Amino acid sequence: MNSLKFADRFKVLEELGFNSVAIFYRCLDSANNNRRVLVKKFFPEIEASQIAIDKIRRSVLRFENPIHIGITRVLEFYNSNIDTYYITEDFVGQDLCSLCEKQVSIDVGLSILRQLASALDQLHKAGIIHRDIKPETVFMASDGSVRVSESLISIDVADTTAFGSADGDIILAEVDYVAPEYLQNAELSTSSDIWALGVLGFELLVGQSPFCGETVFKTMTKRLASEVDSPCKFRSDCPTILGEIITKALSREPLARFSSAELMAQALEELSGSF
Repeated sequence: MNSLKFADRFKVLEELGFNSVAIFYRCLDSANNNRRVLVKKFFPEIEASQIAIDKIRRSVLRFENPIHIGITRVLEFYNSNIDTYYITEDFVGQDLCSLCEKQVSIDVGLSILRQLASALDQLHKAGIIHRDIKPETVFMASDGSVRVSESLISIDVADTTAFGSADGDIILAEVDYVAPEYLQNAELSTSSDIWALGVLGFELLVGQSPFCGETVFKTMTKRLASEVDSPCKFRSDCPTILGEIITKALSREPLARFSSAELMAQALEELSGSF
């Protein structure tokens, strides 16, 4: 691959970044009328593991069919002896990392959470648990629209075990957004995504993690053994109801959270109507 073109079809417009398994490019796809797409090209060490490639393929191809306007669609997965990559729809926006380092306005935070809860509702109804909701996987355009990227570690709702096992799995999820029931018992459900959305919402409103401790041990203890404070404790302009929505999503016990992303989305929508 060179800096201008690869796979005899993609003209590289810009390099966007990378994660632990792939490097991302915005490209023109000559095989599809020069459509602008995102190409995610796997690193050689990942390409060398067929187990890893097969697992990632299963995960990302769950996003092949249109699910929701706020969820990136995967267009193609290509695996050969020469190249391994997959293609998604393009979306011009910035991830939420910088926003989570400061306190966003209440209306902006509420808009982001409402859009994400709606997207997760449709994802769960399609039988998919995302498992990787975090600032790096959520993008916001200049018009305020939000989109969550496909997940390399998604699982089917019907699955009762974790994505990986002892057969060479790659753990990509960041521990700050992993629900306590997974850390304790490797249990996963749609409620795990609701927890992650609660963490993200807290960070957007407060500008820091809800699990800050003086040491790693104290941080983990707080996550597993205590309920979080409401965002209202950290900013006076946070509506009480919004604080209650966030803390409900962050309940340590899954059954104490919203029973569905749809109900969380409805609560956020009702609150939005008062702004």
